[in-house]
Amino acid sequence: MLQCSIVTDAPSFPVNSTPSNMINVFLAIVPLGLATGALVWTMSTGAREQQRSDKWAEQWMRDNT
Repeated sequence: MLQCSIVTDAPSFPVNSTPSNMINVFLAIVPLGLATGALVWTMSTGAREQQRSDKWAEQWMRDNT
């Protein structure tokens, strides 16, 4: 009688994400979100102050020319 056995050397990957994987994702997203938020806040504040400075300079030019 001939017997065949199937040997699989392929790694098995978990189908469901475990809590530790979710923690890793969370720990990756939090600093990324903080850095992105800080960059957006800095850029928007800088743009607002630049606009204010431009208006002041324009008014100064009108008053002093």
